[in-house]
Amino acid sequence: MGKMLESLPLPLPERAIDDLVWAFIPESWLNSLAVVLPAYLLMTIVIGYRLLFGINIRNIPISEANQMFFLAARELYAKN
Repeated sequence: MGKMLESLPLPLPERAIDDLVWAFIPESWLNSLAVVLPAYLLMTIVIGYRLLFGINIRNIPISEANQMFFLAARELYAKN
């Protein structure tokens, strides 16, 4: 049965997408995309995480931020 599927003129759906990519993108681009695409993805995740962290920190009151990062309040230093 496997031999019969290989001899069909129509490509399997998973191979059809691969063939479409190979047909329209030059081989030199595919070699560089294998390295660049994961790097772009990683940098997008890191920048997005830092951006969301900054937005969340900006939206909380400063007294809450001091408690979050264990920063002492100014009143404690004024008493000593």
